[in-house]
Amino acid sequence: MVSLAKGQEVDWFNVEVVRSVGNGASTSFWRMAWRGEESFTVKFHWLFTIATNQEATVQDMWMPNTNGGSWNFNWRRRLFVWENNLLLELVGLLDGVVLGDGEDRRRWRLEDDGSFSVKSMYVKLEGRGLREGIHPDGERRVFRQIWKAGAPPKVTAFVWKALLDRIPTHVNLATRNCLPPDIGNNCLWCADVLETSNHLFHHCDLARNF
Repeated sequence: MVSLAKGQEVDWFNVEVVRSVGNGASTSFWRMAWRGEESFTVKFHWLFTIATNQEATVQDMWMPNTNGGSWNFNWRRRLFVWENNLLLELVGLLDGVVLGDGEDRRRWRLEDDGSFSVKSMYVKLEGRGLREGIHPDGERRVFRQIWKAGAPPKVTAFVWKALLDRIPTHVNLATRNCLPPDIGNNCLWCADVLETSNHLFHHCDLARNF
């Protein structure tokens, strides 16, 4: 699974993407988080290290029989007592798993049908901003109304990025090492002031005259 998080930031996107197992043919039993928040490689790392079928899929691990089926574990050696206790815990987590005929897929938890939507992601991030106090009340009121302004989508999206200081100003481009070293971070029109979104649209002499 691709992670959008970086460094110590909260992995807010992947938290809402879960593995929905159908026939289990494309889901790694050990390496993917398909039963809970962590993969079995992490949660039961010791069992993983002594398993002979580390690359098995969920479908490979399931052995159907007249009683329904059972999980097919293979070990490099006989398990110790404490390792058997780990195995019992793992089997407990697998209780109730039923494989179907459909393909495995990723599911977006914020929508009932499992499909991703920009609206649900926006609501989540807005709620996160409220909890963490990222934006003051005035900014939140603007963000709630900006998408209802009736302006063309490109204009609305640009204003939204400008309010968040995400447009390609000299400061933002320099942060991403996208500017030649001889250009600097200052405004093209006000050479002695840093070129930020706030400066361009509110304090730049050219913007004032315009």
